[in-house]
Amino acid sequence: MAGMPSHRPGFAVTVILMAALAPIAFTASQNPTRSPLPATIRIPVTVLDKETGAPYPRLNRERFQILEDGVRRPITGFVSAEERTSVVILLEASRRLYWVYPGDARSLMETLTASLASSFGVLLDAADYLALVSFDARPRVWVDFTSTGRPLQQALTTLRERALPRPSSNLYDALLFLLDGGTDDRGTEYKGMPEIGGKTAIILMATGLDTASRASAQEVWHRLERAGVPVHVIGLIELIYQRLESFASSSALLSVARAVRTLRTIAERSGGRFVELTTEGQLPSALHFIANALGGQYVLEVALNPSGHRPGKRTIDVLIDVDGDGHPDNARLTLSYPGVIHVPESEAPRR
Repeated sequence: MAGMPSHRPGFAVTVILMAALAPIAFTASQNPTRSPLPATIRIPVTVLDKETGAPYPRLNRERFQILEDGVRRPITGFVSAEERTSVVILLEASRRLYWVYPGDARSLMETLTASLASSFGVLLDAADYLALVSFDARPRVWVDFTSTGRPLQQALTTLRERALPRPSSNLYDALLFLLDGGTDDRGTEYKGMPEIGGKTAIILMATGLDTASRASAQEVWHRLERAGVPVHVIGLIELIYQRLESFASSSALLSVARAVRTLRTIAERSGGRFVELTTEGQLPSALHFIANALGGQYVLEVALNPSGHRPGKRTIDVLIDVDGDGHPDNARLTLSYPGVIHVPESEAPRR
């Protein structure tokens, strides 16, 4: 694949191990602020065949219709499924993972990182660039966007061999770090993914547990709806549930159920796909599933209703005519996109 273009923004890293990559650095604002809802938004739409799960990669703008609260809205920008794709793998590295193996604190992380390392080829077939970020109490950028698997594999080796991480799992803060930018655990400022352009996505591998994030769940849900970045989720919490079920307290099992709902909500609100692992050996097939979703991803820029200067929920529907006969073919498709957009009172334009 072609190398990273010189103008490309990225998650610049300073890890000595990755110095040979010479990633392109950039500095985020010292006081990032959340911008109001713009006149247009970017809506990621994944189009898959319902029977085979295969992506539809060659649809043009005219095959799509976007409805806002039931009214067709103009598509002002279009990124096809064949355009370059930049994907961040966001991997939970919290001690929460080790509940699965109370006798061996490293076993699950070793299994996950080894399986992930062997699957980078699959992901790079579907994405032009991959980056790797882990999180526990704070996010850490391990690899800037790269088009080769070697630096990613080296980083996973280092991650696997480092000392046991902190017990906190600040999932919401890590997601906002990728979307809005901020400071990682080494004190470096980064910009958010929406500034990258083209097609972007996040592959989240996590339990769904959040222990101490400053961001609230609602803040993250609303940001995901409007970011234009689908989050494809590989849930790890069922691995824990199956080993805790026979002796865990009812409150612990309720926490597991809430974590599953959290992961599903992240995928749904962002327009991503959700896969729950029940055995460690399912990770390669889960990554193949997500690679298909990346191959069928489009990005539509849509003008909002100019008279819709009201706070509250906007419902988004997508109709797709895959065969060009003038009729939607949604019944034969599996679609993923953010179906709801919320406009907070403070961001609703005043007349």
